[in-house]
Amino acid sequence: MPYAADFVALCQHEAGDRYVYGAEVNLNDPDPKAHGDPFDCSELVQWGTFRVGTPMPDGSAAQLAFCKSHGTEISVAEGIATQGALLFIQTGSEHHVAVSLGNGSTIEARGKAYGVGNWGANGRPWTHAGLVPGLTYSAPPAAPVPSGAPSSPVPGWPGRYLRNPMHGADVHEWQSQMHHRGWSISVDGAYGPKSESVCAQFQRQIGLHVDGVVGPVTWKAAWAAPIAR
Repeated sequence: MPYAADFVALCQHEAGDRYVYGAEVNLNDPDPKAHGDPFDCSELVQWGTFRVGTPMPDGSAAQLAFCKSHGTEISVAEGIATQGALLFIQTGSEHHVAVSLGNGSTIEARGKAYGVGNWGANGRPWTHAGLVPGLTYSAPPAAPVPSGAPSSPVPGWPGRYLRNPMHGADVHEWQSQMHHRGWSISVDGAYGPKSESVCAQFQRQIGLHVDGVVGPVTWKAAWAAPIAR
């Protein structure tokens, strides 16, 4: 069952890649950036949805039409607030699509001068938004704890990426678990530079992609990964 968080995680992994208008990647490639293959805005969406098993057509206009035909169009405000929703600009002079992170920012192949990365979603001229047909827009169930890992159960993914700056009960929960694991971190519900640094060190320690952002894999590892001795 593909979750929106899985789709977003794939797109986030391609941050830093180049933008080339009309780019076509091998949809079966698990990491086009590693092979130097660029994206344009709709190709990133097409690749990510294909990889999680909910394929969409190429082209932002076709992707919007696909959402409409499946009854998954939502308001722009809902799109900005929903992780994994698609945000569209469809005007006479501009055609673009981005993936919402649900926290007021995006992951998108924005243009030649920007490449693939994260930008603010608020205040931009979005005209439409939609959910990817076939994706599950809820938190995945708690994962089982492997042998040798801490005994506390893994709580469900909170549904948004934790990054600097951010506040919330989910931040507090992650900080509390990291403190429990022995990290020197304030448990105050505010994800600032210190939390970002602890996250990056933890990711490096257990061999994850190091970006200082608590995504679904890093979140699960905070509970499921064996504690280093």
